[in-house]
Amino acid sequence: MLEAQRSPGSRSMHLKSIEIQGFKSFADKTRIEVKPGITGIIGPNGCGKSNIMDAIRWCIGEMSWKSLRSDSMVSVIFAGTERRNAVGLAEVTLTFDNARNLLPVPYSEIQVSRRIFRSGESEYYYNKTQCRLRDIRELFLDTGIGNSGYAIIGQGDVDFILRSKPEDRRALFEEAAGVSKYNVKREEAIRKMEHVEVDLGRLQDSVALIDEQIKKLDSDARKAKLYQKYKAELASMEAGQILGEVRKLDADLKTQEEQAGPLRERMTAMISVVDADDARLAALHLEKAAQDAAVLASNQKVAALQSEIRMLDERVRNANDSAARVLKNLEDSREQLEAERGRAAAMDPEIGGARQAHAEAAAALEQCRREEEEFRAELNRLIEERDAAHESAKAIRQKARSVSETLQGTSREESAAQSRQDKLGYELERNRKETETLETKLQDRRDELGRLEGAAGEQRSRLDRACQTVAELETRRTDLSGQHAGTGDAIVAMRAEAAALKARIEAVESQGGQDPYWVGAHAVTDAGIPGIAGTVRSLLRVHDEHRVFVEDALGDRLYAVVCDDVAAARAGIEFLKCCGRGRVRFLVSSALPEGPLSSAELPSGARNLLEAVSFDPAHERVVRHLLAETFMLDGGLYGRCWVCGGAREGESLQMQLSDIGELRGRLERFHGRLEAEQRRKAELEEAIRAADRSLAEARGRRETESAAFHRLDGELQNKREGLKLDEGLRTSILVETERLASDITALQEQRSGLGRRLEELRGQEAALQGEADAAQARGALIHDGVQRKLGEETHFKQVLQDRGERERIMKDRRDRLVADKAGIEASALKRQDQQGAWERDLKEYAGVVADSNRQLEGLHRGLAGGEGELRVLVEKQQSLQKDSEDLEAKLKQSRHDADALREDLKNAELRLSELKNRRHYLCGRLWTEWQLSYEEAALRYQEQPVDEERLQFLRRRIEALGNINMAAPEEYEDFVKRRDNLQAQIDDLNQARQDLHSVIAKINAATRENFRQTYTEVREHFRRLYGILFEGGEGDVVLTDPENLLETGVEIVAQPPGKRLQSISQLSGGEKTLTAIALLFAFFMVKPSPMCMLDEADAALDDANIDRFVAMLREFTDKTQFLIVSHSKKTMEACDAIYGITMEESGVSQILSVDFRKKSGTEAAVDGVVETLIGAAPDLALAPGAAGEAAPAEDAPR
Repeated sequence: MLEAQRSPGSRSMHLKSIEIQGFKSFADKTRIEVKPGITGIIGPNGCGKSNIMDAIRWCIGEMSWKSLRSDSMVSVIFAGTERRNAVGLAEVTLTFDNARNLLPVPYSEIQVSRRIFRSGESEYYYNKTQCRLRDIRELFLDTGIGNSGYAIIGQGDVDFILRSKPEDRRALFEEAAGVSKYNVKREEAIRKMEHVEVDLGRLQDSVALIDEQIKKLDSDARKAKLYQKYKAELASMEAGQILGEVRKLDADLKTQEEQAGPLRERMTAMISVVDADDARLAALHLEKAAQDAAVLASNQKVAALQSEIRMLDERVRNANDSAARVLKNLEDSREQLEAERGRAAAMDPEIGGARQAHAEAAAALEQCRREEEEFRAELNRLIEERDAAHESAKAIRQKARSVSETLQGTSREESAAQSRQDKLGYELERNRKETETLETKLQDRRDELGRLEGAAGEQRSRLDRACQTVAELETRRTDLSGQHAGTGDAIVAMRAEAAALKARIEAVESQGGQDPYWVGAHAVTDAGIPGIAGTVRSLLRVHDEHRVFVEDALGDRLYAVVCDDVAAARAGIEFLKCCGRGRVRFLVSSALPEGPLSSAELPSGARNLLEAVSFDPAHERVVRHLLAETFMLDGGLYGRCWVCGGAREGESLQMQLSDIGELRGRLERFHGRLEAEQRRKAELEEAIRAADRSLAEARGRRETESAAFHRLDGELQNKREGLKLDEGLRTSILVETERLASDITALQEQRSGLGRRLEELRGQEAALQGEADAAQARGALIHDGVQRKLGEETHFKQVLQDRGERERIMKDRRDRLVADKAGIEASALKRQDQQGAWERDLKEYAGVVADSNRQLEGLHRGLAGGEGELRVLVEKQQSLQKDSEDLEAKLKQSRHDADALREDLKNAELRLSELKNRRHYLCGRLWTEWQLSYEEAALRYQEQPVDEERLQFLRRRIEALGNINMAAPEEYEDFVKRRDNLQAQIDDLNQARQDLHSVIAKINAATRENFRQTYTEVREHFRRLYGILFEGGEGDVVLTDPENLLETGVEIVAQPPGKRLQSISQLSGGEKTLTAIALLFAFFMVKPSPMCMLDEADAALDDANIDRFVAMLREFTDKTQFLIVSHSKKTMEACDAIYGITMEESGVSQILSVDFRKKSGTEAAVDGVVETLIGAAPDLALAPGAAGEAAPAEDAPR
């Protein structure tokens, strides 16, 4: 490490160390200690310098694999080399010193780690605690070192600021202004706003759907209640019906079981007989199978003997054929052996001549090589003398170039001073003109600001009126919704009451149908018989409070029929006889006494019952006859010889039956009122829809007015900020004018000293040039001698090549002849061995033929004995077959008898099974349909009478109801509660939307103010730094839309000295680099970043510009830590520490450090080390006598 003695300054934060393992070319765990100041990283191309920069960017949250120069994010993991395997993960850890709490966390030291696996999974750690990527990014927000910051310049990206669009360039100003966190909050608020809008629409759709469900469930709930009533009555009747059928089935089961018993006994006896015959037949089959096996074994034995005889015959024939073939091959081989021995003897003289020619060619080649070595030694001596002369001339010229460069630098400084002086004069005049222009512009802005403030006030009034209209319409909408809800509740209540009334009428009709007098009275009154006035109840109109007294007084006479005369009564009776059902009591009005009935005096407080009823005067005689002698007193009813009273238990059956007409009238009136309420509900729904449309239009007008107001307010804010910006600019121009006048005086003094220095340097340059020319002449004479020797070298090479080629040809011919003779001799030996083998094969074939003939004689004798034994076994097999067939015929007849008996038993058991299944089915119906076991049904409904007509009536009524939603009442209540809950959520979301609008407005205001202030400061510093780096010229940053500070882009204007360019794209590479550096350091002057990384940022700069670049770096080291990758020696001279990167092992980067703190640290020593590190081969090493000592980074002094 190269480390100078510099004060670290008052830094708020700095990077302490970098740990890399498995990232790109850093396969092994590598730790780099980083100190405050400037740290340089050098090394040959491709050794992995930029990988350190990529590791830092990746660790603090870079997610673009293209920015990391990779094919994918997983590609950053070390992929292996020829000598190393790939690793499974990559990990980078950065340690920061946060003693002054620049980062908003309560730790003096912060450790950030990132890890990625080959599966693509990533992990992030903050102080060794796992966290999210978002936490890491927010940690470095507004520090300048985030992935979108201005303090990280990647390889080849130094001019990215100039290449960016104005809108993208704005992000750098926002980072310097510290408004990145505001942008994040604004984007988060906008996302929440979008989510609120989506949720609001979803909830409104849900409310509409729930309203539809409530409408549907209203009728379903009423049907469910009626269904439950019918179902309970049907359950009792069907249970009684099923119990009666089950009792009948039990009697049938007992009878059928008595018939099946004898059949089972006969079947058992028959099965025993069949089983005994089966056993005997099985024994015969076993004996027959054993005999079959013996016959088969004898047949196999005879066949085996015959097969073996055939095989031995074939073996004898094959042995005779093979012996004949071997004998023929033996004779042919003997003839070929004699011919090969003759060819081998004839090759010996030719081989001797080839050996002699090869020895002569080898001797000539050795003589030529000795002559070539002597010539080469003389040539090398001349080359060394020439190189020494050239090195001497090179050293002198190097000194001359150094003086010339110094001369050129001084000359450039003098020219730059002159240009700077001219430029400052031009800028001074320009500033005076800009001041005058700004005064006029400021007055125009003040006038425009006053106009906008008046327009904003008028727009605010329109917005307030629109908001008031919306509030009034919302109140109207709420009132209509309340009325609609009340009407809906009333409709539900009326429907429930109508359903109860209808059920009551049906129940009364059902019960009245069992009373013959009620049936008869209604049949007669409905028949239209002349003289029939109607029932007694139909003649009376009674208040509810007196109904019980009328019932007590009349009893069964309530539905007696009133007629004019006896003839009408007889006609009614005949009518009922014809109908075949019903009876009737007639009250003949003509038979009643004329005139008023005498009545006794009533007790005190009593009231005649006639006063409690009303009637048609035509029927007064009938009513007086029935009620004249009854009166009410103290809750009781009194007659001539009877008294009624007591607790009221509800309406009696007689009263209900007599009121059936009134009940039907009430039901019709209910239906009329229900239709009226439904029409009112429909009218209210239409009114609500109209109110919704009006409310939507009003809200739209309110949003339009609000948008117009916010637009005017934003325009007003922009105008105010523009005015403030111009006022600040005018102040900065005045300050700049004073500074320019001071700088012009200083430049005049500087130019005088530079002129004297130029004269001295020109004299030194002329003297060194003469020495270099003399050294060059000496080298030219020696070079001529070397060229002559090089011409003779070509002749030596040609002679040596010809003699070597002849020696090789002679050697090849000798070796080829020797090899041919050896091949012939080997072939002869092989043929001799083959002949011996064939002679042995002939003897073996003769032995095989003799042995096979002896075996054939024994096999023929065994074949004759086996055939006799086989005939005896076949005769016994045929006898057993006949016995088996006889027994099978007998068994077949027994099985036929058993099958007939089994069929009879099966039919009997089938009938039993059907009866049991029917009984099981009926018991199952009890459980399936009514959830009753047989025992529970018998206990509860054993005596239940079953009326088939009523049963069918209930089934028809339930079937007519259709599908029933039994959960409808509960679902109806649940939906109402859900609708109320959703409406409350809608109200909450509307409030949240208003809150988010307010938050976004506040964020925008803070962003405008910070951006305006930062832009003004950066602009001022950029203009000054541009003049320093270019020694003149003009640089500026201009807003593309000054009226809209939230979205305006930033254009860069750059005019180097003496040029008038139309666009910054026309700048040269070095000019682009200097312009970008000027803007970068302008950001640092406004908001210094604690750390800055520059990867070959000086690659396009010449030495003079590098000097200015380095000088500017030194000015910022007190507040910023620099990490620089460079190939420039001048840049390295400015570093406080230097790390060298090498690849001692191909594909694997390693760190080397060089420590100069024990030395004087002179410039010459630095130049030597930098040149050694940059120009080294992949296996970087320092000579023992070098200015420093090489050591791995881990062992470097800290």
